[in-house]
Amino acid sequence: MKALELGFFAIPTTDLEKAKVFYQAVMGWKFKDRDLNFSYIFANDAMIGSLERATKTFMPSKNGPLLFFRAEFMQNTLDKVGNAGGAVIEKIAIENGARGYTAKVLDPFENAIAFWAPEE
Repeated sequence: MKALELGFFAIPTTDLEKAKVFYQAVMGWKFKDRDLNFSYIFANDAMIGSLERATKTFMPSKNGPLLFFRAEFMQNTLDKVGNAGGAVIEKIAIENGARGYTAKVLDPFENAIAFWAPEE
């Protein structure tokens, strides 16, 4: 049996335009609006997820599942997070950096996302 892979993810937001600015600056993602409440996320021309206007049952949170995105250099990525209005919550050197670096950050709406990078 083939293992399941991540097929699509959705990020809730209270401000679609501000979220697009943040994620474009930090991740380099591009967007295509479906309507005023929903925008598809594209990475390297592939649709990978969506930004969706928050509802009573789908709202920004720092306590849900945590997705780790690969970055080349951790500090460069964390600088982008800060410059785009996000906040770094935690940064860890795995085995003193021998196995890379992880960081947990909050976007401007307090959604938690994370990064792993081989280099600091």
